[in-house]
Amino acid sequence: MALFLKAIAHSLPDLHLKNSDFPGLDVLSSRMFQGTRERYQVGRNDSVVELFARAAEKLSPEARAELASVDTLLTNVSVPDLPFTGCGAMVAERLGIRPNTVLDLHNGGCISFILMMDLARALMQTHGAKKILICSGQTAAGRIFPFEQMKNKPQAALYGDAVSLAIFSDEGILQLENVIWRCHPEFSADMTLDFEDGRKYWEPGTALATLEYKDKKTKSVILRGNRMVPEAMKLVLEKQGIDAHSLSALVTNQPNTLFLEAWRNSLELPEEKHFHTFAEFANLFQAGIPINLERAIESGKLQPGSWVMLSGFSHAADYSAAALMRVPQ
Repeated sequence: MALFLKAIAHSLPDLHLKNSDFPGLDVLSSRMFQGTRERYQVGRNDSVVELFARAAEKLSPEARAELASVDTLLTNVSVPDLPFTGCGAMVAERLGIRPNTVLDLHNGGCISFILMMDLARALMQTHGAKKILICSGQTAAGRIFPFEQMKNKPQAALYGDAVSLAIFSDEGILQLENVIWRCHPEFSADMTLDFEDGRKYWEPGTALATLEYKDKKTKSVILRGNRMVPEAMKLVLEKQGIDAHSLSALVTNQPNTLFLEAWRNSLELPEEKHFHTFAEFANLFQAGIPINLERAIESGKLQPGSWVMLSGFSHAADYSAAALMRVPQ
C-alpha cells in the first residue's frame, strides 16, 4: 500500500530574534556559526501542543476536516514539555481527535520525519492504518539558549524553534517511493548535555546546560555528516534506479551552510533546487525537513512526475537517512 503526503503546515513561536540585535554574538570566528539572520524561540510558558494546534489552524479547511478521521498519530519533539511522557495524547486531546494508535518517538532527531514516514507506511501495511498525522517539533533553542549567560554564545545563532504537522493517507500530493535509514550506534554517545557544575540533568542546581560534542569531536562530526548523507542519498537513488539529475528538489535538515553546500554539491545540484530555511529560521533539528518540504511544495516548481529527495543526519551522526518522494502523474 502506498503512502502519500496529503497536507502539511508549520507554526513558529511568537518570540522572533534577529542576530543583529545581539552585539556580543561572535559568529564571525567560524563559518560553522554563520548564515542565519533571524530565528524563533519558544518561551518559558510556551507549549509544543499549542504550537501543533496553531499549525493545524494553518491547514486548508479541507485538510482540517481530514483530522477528524486520523487513526494514527506519531510525534517527535526535541525537548518534550514533560519528562515522562510524549505529547501525542495531549495533541490528540487538543485537536479533538481520537486515533487508535498514538506513538511518541524519542529517537531519530533531525531525520525523525523520514523515520516516521517509514513507520507510517509500515503501519498502513501491517496494522490497517488509513490516515496518519505526523507531528515534528523543535523546542531546544528556547529551552537552552534564552538565558543571559547563553544568548551571546556563537551556538545561539544557529538554533531556532518551530513545529510541523503533516497528514498522510493513501492519496495526496506526494508519494513516498523509497526510504533508507541507518543507525550508527558507535556515535550514539558523542553528543552530550553538559553542565558547568558537573551535575546530571535531573539533579537540582543553577548551572546552565550546553549541547556539546564529546571530547571536542566537532571536526569528526563534520566529516561524518559529509560522508553519511551523500552515501544515503546515492544509495536511495540507486535503489530507485534514477540519477541525481532527475531530482527537482533536495530537502535536508540544516545544521549550517557548510553542510548544505557540501550535500547539494555531492549530487551536483544547483543551489535553486536545494530548499531550506536556514537564514530565516536557523537549525530546526527535526522540524527542518518537513518545513523545508513544505517550502518546496509551495515554490510551484514541482510538477507531475517530479522527484524530491529528503535526507540528513542526526546528533553526532548516530542516524542517517534518505527518502525519495514523487508528485503523482
